[in-house]
Amino acid sequence: MTRTPARTPHDGDNALREQGLQIAMRFVSTLRTGRSYPVGNQVFTRQLQQLLDALLPVFAEHGEALVVSLDGDLHLNGSRLPLRSSSLRFLEQLVQEFHVREIAGVEFRAGLSLTEIEGFMRYFLPSELYKGGELHRVCAAQNIQHALPIESADSEAMNEGGAESAPEVGGAAHAYARALQNAQLLLG
Repeated sequence: MTRTPARTPHDGDNALREQGLQIAMRFVSTLRTGRSYPVGNQVFTRQLQQLLDALLPVFAEHGEALVVSLDGDLHLNGSRLPLRSSSLRFLEQLVQEFHVREIAGVEFRAGLSLTEIEGFMRYFLPSELYKGGELHRVCAAQNIQHALPIESADSEAMNEGGAESAPEVGGAAHAYARALQNAQLLLG
């Protein structure tokens, strides 16, 4: 009788890393398309659907997808995404996109719909308009609950003095803290 090798936790981590690469590449492709086509255009909507399709397996297993830039590397739910020549430019561009918006990353949650991710992208795309806490506030004001920016530690420190922004920032800060904790566990 042949035994099937037991699945190790490392196997799940590798699967998550591969899913993370797909999400990062889809996200960057969506951003590129969004610079050429307006939100609502069928070409842009098709890119959004492909991004959502890449997120669904992660939602099924983890309930959320935290895409975070930490020390120049991208992580999905605490797992560092592998650097490969075929995906390096996508990963670098996504890190840069987060940097320009003064955020640490993005949190996608199970229940995300095509309409909601389209609404999120309406505010995420114009990087010169919405940065850090402002991006989070505009998403909250538009009732976007399943796609949120994760503020960087620097922007969180700037918001500590403003009590009125604390409830809106709390969820993103918590998500960032979880992603950071997961990344630190991986690093040893």
